[in-house]
Amino acid sequence: TSKPTDLIKIGYMGTRTHAADLLMIMTPLRKFLYKNRSRVIFEMVGVYSDKRLEQCFDGYPVDFIDVGNAVEYENFIPWAANNLKWDYALAPLQDNLFNQCKSDIKFLDYALLGIPGIFSNVASYRSSVIHQNTGWLCENSTLAWCEALEYLLENTPSRQSMAHNAWEYAANNRTLAQCAIQWLQAVETIAIN
Repeated sequence: TSKPTDLIKIGYMGTRTHAADLLMIMTPLRKFLYKNRSRVIFEMVGVYSDKRLEQCFDGYPVDFIDVGNAVEYENFIPWAANNLKWDYALAPLQDNLFNQCKSDIKFLDYALLGIPGIFSNVASYRSSVIHQNTGWLCENSTLAWCEALEYLLENTPSRQSMAHNAWEYAANNRTLAQCAIQWLQAVETIAIN
């Protein structure tokens, strides 16, 4: 279906292992999507193959995006750069033992794609997401997610600033070009010991 180009596009990407994380924010997300159904479209990549999620979004302004053959990460990122034109993106993450071992890869993906994000205020994101600077850190509560979704919808300059700052941080601190020396130092440390 064709959509008006002035809709605000909000996105989410993740594997099926993140279905529970997305389900965690289902109440505020559905409330937000219903309230703003004439202004927004929510695009989901990957995790949507979970039938529970498809049912939860039935009747809401949601598009399920198929990546085709770009499933492997090295193919997915170029595909994402060419196909994901999101105004902002979501990264909910439950605060549990399993997720405490995860990295901030979703922040890096969004940042290097130039997409500002709302991130759960959990250990994985606290070191790279500076609230309202490189992204929005959000408590895992209905009220907090409602506030974050609405704020980013209504504040284009803040979205643009967060996208710029996140890109600058990731490009200047977290790319291979910037971090390769750390690998050399690690190898030298291991070799010496």
